[in-house]
Amino acid sequence: MGSVFWNYERNLEKNDPDRADIAYPVWGNTWENTAEPGDAGIALGEEFSYKIEVKDTTMYLTFETKRHDTVTYEIDLAKGVDAKDNPNGYAKDAFYFKAGAYGQCSVQESHPVWGPGCEGTGDFAIDKKNGDYNSVTFSALKLNGK
Repeated sequence: MGSVFWNYERNLEKNDPDRADIAYPVWGNTWENTAEPGDAGIALGEEFSYKIEVKDTTMYLTFETKRHDTVTYEIDLAKGVDAKDNPNGYAKDAFYFKAGAYGQCSVQESHPVWGPGCEGTGDFAIDKKNGDYNSVTFSALKLNGK
């Protein structure tokens, strides 16, 4: 079993030591807990969906799958998520969304998130053959409900 979680990145300058991703669990664990999630997780190939709605300054997230209860989050993007965040959150920034897999695995060990020393060689052909990669398949992708 694997895990699904989403991240909010504090809106701070790149070199600010408080700039960090804050993980919110959906099914299974976040990266702070690398234990096998068991039945609380999600199986490889198990379908799930998520919906992102932004109304005024609030982002609403809904995650659904047949095997688990629906999980929802809402966050006001015009406010900092915590005391270390920009007090205006993302109020002065443009919003965009990129669908895909955000593989945070790197053979480097320079950063706990962006370089955690994962298995792999850095050569995609070899890593794919060995199963040291990630991928995502979308069965549908809609913009504004269309």
